[in-house]
Parts: sequence; structure tokens; C-alpha cells
Amino acid sequence: MIKSILSIMISLALIFAGAVYENKFVNKQFSEFNCVINSLYEKTATNSANKEDVLAAVISWRDKKHVLHIFIPHTNINEIELWLSETLTLIEKEKYDDAKSKLDVLRELIYQIPQNFSFDISNIL
Repeated sequence: MIKSILSIMISLALIFAGAVYENKFVNKQFSEFNCVINSLYEKTATNSANKEDVLAAVISWRDKKHVLHIFIPHTNINEIELWLSETLTLIEKEKYDDAKSKLDVLRELIYQIPQNFSFDISNIL
């Protein structure tokens, strides 16, 4: 009986520790990517963004997404990639106002996705 209770307690502690680690890791990844997108947004707002700036954001995202697939469903991650590709096309065509609107959506996604998967009682129930 004591071994069973101890095994259950250890299992719960490991699950809790894993959830805390996952939450911190995902938040860190999205926080770092948010800095990249904010920098791109500022350049787009001043009409100085170029293809290389967007490609740098794409490379940053692709580095992060491989690990994020472990924690987040593919559809949410794929959405970010779609908005990035639209932003790339618009900046190549120098449609900066349209690109800013795409970047606004990206910024919101970067905020919302970690919130949807955070360690919160409303996400558990």
C-alpha cells in the first residue's frame, strides 16, 4: 500500500515538473520569437524592411518550430508559418501597410498560442 501511494506521488510530481518545464520552455521560445517579430514590425512601420529581414524571421521560426512540435499541435504552428510567408510576399512587393496587418496577426498569435497551452486551471478543465 505504501509503495503504491509513493509511486503515485512520484508520478504526480514528475507530471507536474514536466508541465512546469513545458510551460516555461514554450513561453521562452515564443518570447524570443516575439522580439524578432517586433523588430520586423518596427522596420515595416518605417518602410525599411526587406526580404532578408523577413527571411531572418523565417529562419528564427523554423529553428524553434521543430522543438515546439513536441508541445503544440501542428495546426497552430503551421498558422504562424502561413502568416510569415504572406508577410514575405508583401514586403517583397513593398506593400508595407498590408505587411503590418499580417505582422499584427502574427503578434497576436505569438501571444495567444502560449496562453492556450499554459498551465492554467481553465486549460485543464
